[in-house]
Parts: sequence; C-alpha cells; structure tokens
Amino acid sequence: MHTEDQKKVIENRQNNVLLLASAGSGKTYTVANKIAEEIKSGIAPEDILCLTFTVKGAEELKDDVKKYCGEGGVNIFTIHGFCFYLIKEYYKNSGALKEPHIADEVDAGELLYKMLVRYAEEGDYELIDGLPVLNERQLGKIITAVKHRRDELGYSYSSEEGYKIAVNRLFEESSSFNSLFSVRKQGVKVTDYSLIKLLKTKGDKFLLDYQRLLRASNLMDFDDLIFSAKELLNSDFYKKYAYKLIIVDEMQDTSMLEYDIAESFFSGARVVLCGDPYQTIYSWRGSSPFEIIKKFKTERKAITVTLKGNRRSSPLLTYAGNYYLAQTFEGLPYPSEDLKGEKIDVVKCYDSRDEAGYIFDFVSEYKEDRSSLCIMARSNRYLADLYKYLEQINASLDVDKRIPFFTADSDFQFYKKPVIKDFLCFLRLLVNPEDGQAFSRITEKYVKGVGEGLISSINDFGAYGLSLGSFLSLDAYRYGDSAFTLMSAYKSKNAVIYDLETTGLDLKKDEMIQISAYKIGTGETFNRFVIPKIPITEKALLTHGYDLDYIKSHGGKTAKEVLEDFAHFVKGSVLIGHNSCSFDDFILNRQAQEEGVRLEDLGRYDTLSLCATVLQNLPNYKLSTCAEFFGIVNERAHDAFADVITTAKVLERLIEDYYIPMTEGRKRIIEAKKHKFEGFYNDLIQMKEILLSKNALELIKIIDLKYGILTKNNRKADRESANDLYRALKIIEESQSPILTLRDFLNDVALSGSQMDIVIKKYKKIPLITVHQSKGCEFETVILVGAGENEIPSYGARQSGSEEEEKRIFYVALSRAKKKFIMTYPSKKAFGANVYDRLPTPYLKRLPKSVLCEKSTY
Repeated sequence: MHTEDQKKVIENRQNNVLLLASAGSGKTYTVANKIAEEIKSGIAPEDILCLTFTVKGAEELKDDVKKYCGEGGVNIFTIHGFCFYLIKEYYKNSGALKEPHIADEVDAGELLYKMLVRYAEEGDYELIDGLPVLNERQLGKIITAVKHRRDELGYSYSSEEGYKIAVNRLFEESSSFNSLFSVRKQGVKVTDYSLIKLLKTKGDKFLLDYQRLLRASNLMDFDDLIFSAKELLNSDFYKKYAYKLIIVDEMQDTSMLEYDIAESFFSGARVVLCGDPYQTIYSWRGSSPFEIIKKFKTERKAITVTLKGNRRSSPLLTYAGNYYLAQTFEGLPYPSEDLKGEKIDVVKCYDSRDEAGYIFDFVSEYKEDRSSLCIMARSNRYLADLYKYLEQINASLDVDKRIPFFTADSDFQFYKKPVIKDFLCFLRLLVNPEDGQAFSRITEKYVKGVGEGLISSINDFGAYGLSLGSFLSLDAYRYGDSAFTLMSAYKSKNAVIYDLETTGLDLKKDEMIQISAYKIGTGETFNRFVIPKIPITEKALLTHGYDLDYIKSHGGKTAKEVLEDFAHFVKGSVLIGHNSCSFDDFILNRQAQEEGVRLEDLGRYDTLSLCATVLQNLPNYKLSTCAEFFGIVNERAHDAFADVITTAKVLERLIEDYYIPMTEGRKRIIEAKKHKFEGFYNDLIQMKEILLSKNALELIKIIDLKYGILTKNNRKADRESANDLYRALKIIEESQSPILTLRDFLNDVALSGSQMDIVIKKYKKIPLITVHQSKGCEFETVILVGAGENEIPSYGARQSGSEEEEKRIFYVALSRAKKKFIMTYPSKKAFGANVYDRLPTPYLKRLPKSVLCEKSTY
C-alpha cells in the first residue's frame, strides 16, 4: 500500500514534482512505482529518462523498476553514463570522432605523472626522489578545478583557449585550489612549489598537452564527458530526444553544470526531482542542492512532496537524526521523542591506540553477521592510522583469533588495483589498438626495450601515416609498411567504400535499412534498401528520414537478399568506411552472421582513423570536416550513397597527398622499430583469437602466461582478484559478439565507481571507510571513529569557517546505521613530547541527551 505522500507522486499526471526524501523514507520504491504507473497509463518505457549520481543509486533503481515494471526499455543512467551515451550517439551519427573510451582517475593520473616526468627532463619541473610530489588523485583534482573554472569563464570544451586565465584566476581567488598543492608526508606538510611555478608559467601548455594525450589515445576523462556533452547539447545541430517523463535522483550530489545537462531535456516532459539536501557532502565538486531546488521550483512550477518516516533505522536513531537536523539547520521542525531502540554509545578512549583496542574488542564480541558492521571516519588519513594499530593487534594474536579488516583505499578499488589495471589494459588493446595509454602502460612494464621515449616518438610520426596502432597491424611485419594492403587495393582498383543507414544505434540489435557502396577506380556502385525486422526508432528517422513505407516503395528487400548481392559486389576487395570501425562494421558483420552470408575479409579501413593520424590539427573528424579540408562538397549528408562518394574522394586525397609520398619514410621508421613490438603483436593476435572463441578463463590465463602479471609477486590476493575478473568476464561466453561485449564491459568498468556494499558482503571483512565512501550503504551497526574535535569537523574547516558540509557529513554518518550507532574518540593527543587533551565533536551537543550513553575505556 502506498502512503498519501507517495500517492501524490505516483498518481500525479499534471505537475512537476520536487520529492524531498530523507534516509530510509522509501524514495526508490516511490520512484519505481511512479514509473510503473506511468507505463500502465500509456507512456512508452523508452520515453522515460532516469538520472542518478551514484552507480549504486542507478542499480537500485534498475532493480526496483525491473521488479515493478518487468524487463527493459526505461533509460536509467548515472549522469556521467548519460553524458557518455549522448557522446557515443552523436559520434555514431556524425562521424566527428571515433567513439571514445573512458579514462578513469587512475588512467588520467598516470598520464599526468608521465607528463611531469617529461617536464622534469626538460627542466620545467622538479621531482623529489625521482617522483612528483603529489599523488595521482591530487593531480586529478587540480586538473578538474582548472577545467571547471575555464567553463565558468565561458570557454567551450573544444576550444584550446582559456586554460592560462583559468589557472591564474584560481591561484588568485581560491584558497581551496591553492591547498591542493600541499600534502602531508610522514606528518609533515609538503607543498609542490615546482608545480605551482609550472602552472603559473606554462599552465596552458600543460593542460593542452594533457588533452592532446587523451585525444591521441581516443580517451576522455570524467570531466571531458560532462563538458563535451554540454557543448554538444548547446549546439544547433544536435537533435534532443523528446522524453515524456524525466526523474533526476540524488540531486543533493549534483552540480549545477550536471543539472543543466539534465534540464536541457525538460522541455515537454514532466519532471520529478528527488533527494535530500541535508545529505549533500560533495560541495567541493560543485554540488549545490538548494540552488537547484530554487531554480527547479521557480522555472518548472513544481509542487513539493516530502516523504516522512524512516523504514531503515530504529525509532531512536530516526529521532536522533531529525533532532540533529532541527538543531543544525534553520526552518526544520523538532520531532516527537521516540526512544525505542538502542542508545548511541559515546566512548571516550585514552588515545588512538586505546581506541583501536576498544574497536577490536567490540568486533571480537560482535554476535551478528560481521558484514552488517562498519567502521567509519571523516578522513582516509585517520583510517590509515587506525588500520595500522588494528593490524598490530592482529599480529600479536594466534591466527584463529585475528579479525580481517580492509580499507577502501588499499583493498577495495578492485578495478583500480595494479594487477587488474594491467589485465584491463591488455583487454583494452584488443578492442582499441589506438589506446595509447593502455599501450604505454603495458609495453613499458612488460615489453623489453620499450619506454616512454619510444612511445612518444611514434606519436610524433603522424604525418607519415603512423600511429601506435600501426605496430599492431599485420602489414607492418609482413610487408614492412602498415598501409601496404590499403595502398595496393587502391592502386589495383579493389577498394570498396561503403556506408549504412540503420534502424537505430544499438549495435546488438539494430539493423541496416540502406547499404551503399562505391568501387574506387571502376565507378561501379551498389545502393540497396533493406526491409528491417524491427521498428525504425524515432531518433533514426530524425537523422535519415527513411520510414518503412519509403523503403518498401524504393525496392527494399530482405537483409539476406541484399547481403548476398553485397558479398558478390565486394569480393576480392578491401572495405573502407568513415567511422566504420566503431559502428558500420559491427552491424554489417553481425547481420551477415545472422543471415548466414559469408563476407570475404581482405582488410577493413576507416577514413576517420586515417584522417586523425595524418591531420592532427583538425577540430574534429566528421566526414564534412575532412571533406572541407580537402575542398570536397557533400550536398546530401546522411544519405548513404552520397556519403560513400564523399568518403571515396577523401580517401583519394589522403592516399595521393600523404600515404604514397610518405611511403619510404614510413617504411624506414617501421623497419627501425618493429622488432621492439613484433612479439607483443603476435601475443595480442593469439589473445584476440581466444576472445573470439569466447573463452574468458583461457584469456586471463594466456595474458598471465605470456607476461607474468600474477607470477611476478605470487600474491594470493592478486590471484583472487584475477579469479574475480574472470567471473566478471564470463559475460563474453554467452555473447554473440565478444568484442562488442568486451568493449561495453570496459566502458562500464570505467564508469562504475564504488559499489561498497557489494564488496563488503563478498570480502567478509570489517570495512574501514570514510563517510563519503559510505554513501548509499546501510549497516546494522556503525562505529564512527575519531569523533573528536578537529576531526569532525575537520581542523581545516574550522579554521576557514566553512563547517556547513561538516555538519552534513556527521548527519550522513548517523543515517547509515539501522540499529546501533557508536562514536569513539581519543581524549589525548601527543605532539612531540607534549600530550594535549581532546574533546568530543562539538556536534554531540546537537543531539538530545536522552539518546546518548557516555562511556570511557579508562
């Protein structure tokens, strides 16, 4: 049964709704039932868009929608996932660039590390003990801050201007930005003055170098996803899909920039904006829930519905949380007292070691499932010290009396573990041979004689028609020229340009509706319409304009008939398309396999890749942009036949003006360097054959056999991680297209972030996590450690007078507990020879005394 407040959301068909929902109030249940009712009333599932901030939020909503609505159709994304979807959709339609892959914070951090090493070699940066001062995460935060400030200053994503002024403004205006250049090492504050000097003098060059490195590897970092999507949605040529119902969840963690992306689809739709503004703890990355709420209510005339009650926590903990909110934030009512449930323990410990001893004893005596227990702190720094003390206690005990603990930073980030990152880089090269970041990581670590200098030099040979991917081609080793087959086919008039129009952009299910081709040199053409077995999507109709009646009236035939004729037409020829390696090739191969038609494969080439290699300064690689560069006019874009004629003309100019004149130079470079990569190339061929055979276990084993990823250290934890990766990769064993499935898997991994609750249950260890890492999780018992002054709130926040977020962090910690909440703090703190008294967190005074039980360990 639905409550009256839930009905105001679920049954509302007229209004936009602001849904305010505190922890445990049934928000996800309400949203899922809202979607179910809308579908029953006639809205198609594909006309519903749901956006969340966290992966866990998206997965929970997917599960509930599946439970109440059945399988399929509803669009549910994280905001980053949605931006990536928009970018992929645009690239497939326009051919502006090859479909990008995602660089997570580890990939981006490694690029920045290598850049600083290179700048140090040039005398522009000073390393300490051979390494940059700041870690990858800190460097990533600096880059993020610059990109966001640049956007605020009005510079577009694709522009190369604005980095210098953004850097200068941040140094002048932002104390938080300046603080990013300092880090504590062994208790001492260290500031990277060399990096400050570098950014002040060459900040624009440094940022542009970083962006070019990403682009050369066909990668985007998380910031690029947001800014690229924003630019795309603000352009005149992008046609937005008209969703009828839009739900934006977890709005408390959403930045105004991210909200603006969602808002660009609001026109004509009813919108539900959900969340709890008092749980926002990401203001450092731009979350601004009250600003978003004000804008939404004003511009969308939204009604407000507040879900009451807490189905998660005990009445006492619910009362304590609501009382704390009323004491802390203006305008919130005080709750009625309800003391049913266990009181909150406030445990005064002597010092940090004593605090660790109390926690160890508590866990030892804990009778319930340990996966229901969590130890939480304000900072990773505090957890690192606590973990050290807990492990010292473990070391003093017999094995059977030890307690397994884990920290998110050291144990949890599964896909960011070095051993897993190495496996993933091999897999990334199987689906994207141009992935320079993966290529560099693997070859530098595992291929003898290959270093960053060699990789960088190859990237400088684009004018010769060379890229890193050139050394992963058979032609480089068989003929000494990576372009040999392409040029031979061109000269012998055995090169066929082709293009498809399709029912949509889903590579796994959409079908061709038109296939057009042109044989270079002979003038022979092929242009047929195909009657699809599935409906043509509205988005596809907006692009090419061919509906089913048009196709039938223009000689449309079955896919099998058309493919058999096409196979005869291309016999003995290489196939070439524009952006075909990301889209057309997948559709063509899949449908040929489904229809039992054999297509001769003498080589596949993509003019987008060819242009991107030799024309590195173009703003994008849309067919129209490449054609314009060569002075070629395409008067009927998105007509398959007109596009193939234009592509043929672009290919002719590429080969005649670049590839043929540079043949001897290209061959000399390949001859000088190919011996470094030949063994690696042969190994990748073997790995790809195993991938195509859908044997996930053998794929993991052959990578380790060839390169000793596991055997180097022979750590049990690494072997367990490899087994977990194998289990995740089993999806390729049931796949019709293992390469496509692997590509989707790798992109999902990069977007996935942290699903802490899943890992806690799997590891069966006691988690030590920060409050930020706990978002979306719930536990029977929560122990908040370090609950003392200058920890909660942090010393920095108290000094700067910016405590608002600290107040919300304390509330989020309290709201994670379902049954029992414990706070511990050390009452003594040593600095050198001096020992100082420490008080508990001042936020303790904001809780009613009736819910507290104060204790001491001494």
